Amino acid sequence: MVSGGSRVRRATIYECGVPYKGNGTFLSALRTYKRPFKVDLNKQSKDQQLAGRALLNFGNLSADLSFLSDALAYEFFRDAGVPAPRTTFARLFLSIDGKFTDRLIGLYVLVENPEDQWAEEAFGVKDVALFKPVT
Repeated sequence: MVSGGSRVRRATIYECGVPYKGNGTFLSALRTYKRPFKVDLNKQSKDQQLAGRALLNFGNLSADLSFLSDALAYEFFRDAGVPAPRTTFARLFLSIDGKFTDRLIGLYVLVENPEDQWAEEAFGVKDVALFKPVT
């Protein structure tokens, strides 16, 4: 389910790329299905989007016991006038053929990917340099 404000809707996504992401949050979820990942909706079939985006980041919230820190931090930055990705929360369900169908794997924070489209909207110009810090 994807929720935005008071709206709740269910989106089923097929034929996309789903690589894992993160370091510490990935390692903390090794023995579970609730791992952090990116969803590339255009990896297998072109022109798929969800909320106008083709690349989505799903944080598993394993390092955030409140489940609020990431979303609040991005909101604080935006309120202060600093360009920051939009966020929402998502309950994710997983189906694995021969094992289970529609199993709830948990609450995730869905974070807009800071890429070319986001940068152009945030800064009003094309070809903005974006840097990713590495810890």
